[in-house]
Amino acid sequence: MQTTQLTASDLSPLTPAYDSILTLAPYQTGKPIEELTREYGVSDVVKLASNENPMGCSPRVTLAVTEQLGQLSRYPDGNGYYLKQALSDFNDVNANQITLGNGSDDLLDILARSFVGADDAIVYSQYAFVVYPMLAKMQGATGIEVPAQRFGHNLKAMSQAVQDNPNTKIVFIANPNNPTGTQLEQKELRQFVASVPSSVLVVLDEAYIEYSPESNNRALLDEFDNVIIVRTFSKAYGLAGLRVGYALSSVAVADLLNRIRQPFNVSRIGLAAAAAALADQDFIEKNSSDK
Repeated sequence: MQTTQLTASDLSPLTPAYDSILTLAPYQTGKPIEELTREYGVSDVVKLASNENPMGCSPRVTLAVTEQLGQLSRYPDGNGYYLKQALSDFNDVNANQITLGNGSDDLLDILARSFVGADDAIVYSQYAFVVYPMLAKMQGATGIEVPAQRFGHNLKAMSQAVQDNPNTKIVFIANPNNPTGTQLEQKELRQFVASVPSSVLVVLDEAYIEYSPESNNRALLDEFDNVIIVRTFSKAYGLAGLRVGYALSSVAVADLLNRIRQPFNVSRIGLAAAAAALADQDFIEKNSSDK
């Protein structure tokens, strides 16, 4: 589908805050199975476009969702107390180091809105998650794409990009990378974090961490206050339709993020389903191992 390029004069007087927004194309999602069925008249569809879990979700999730159906007239717990407690135990962090989001995309957006202004820059790798450059344009900031190395992150070049651009506020690193699947070793990631100024936030996007437990960089949170880890329940946990994600960070960063996020950004059903999914690690073991 071809996207028409708009100019400020096309929208006047309803002009956006930043001209860079005019260069954004709407995010193209994979077609839902229902649309493919209607369009092509097929019923046996295998959908790969969005990396959804073909195994579905844990049976515990189904039960948890059912138990919430009688409470849909009530707002969810805006603080997500029980899910945060479960995540606190699971990740060995304090509950006040956790920020909940409407999927990990919501958290990436909250991060950009919290820390990036029009005079700032965001650094990311070529062939990384498409949302990173979009966030730079949404904030009117400078997006700096660093050429990839073997379709993955070139951390040495990214460190140099940060040094060359003192207005850098955030570096996004997807590990394992989406969409190329490359991985970074813990040692080289630690060296990278140590090489950048403490004023630069290093956001580790670990949406696929369940498929690569050795890429878990939770330990960096204990050493560096500028590291933020973002994860999701959409992939291995099979909750893409409910949109639940979370960020692990320092207490100070989490405090800022929780000031910016919407009060009820995770639904009642989402909170219950995520807590139930997290409790069923046998399901994750069966569906993420290569055995």
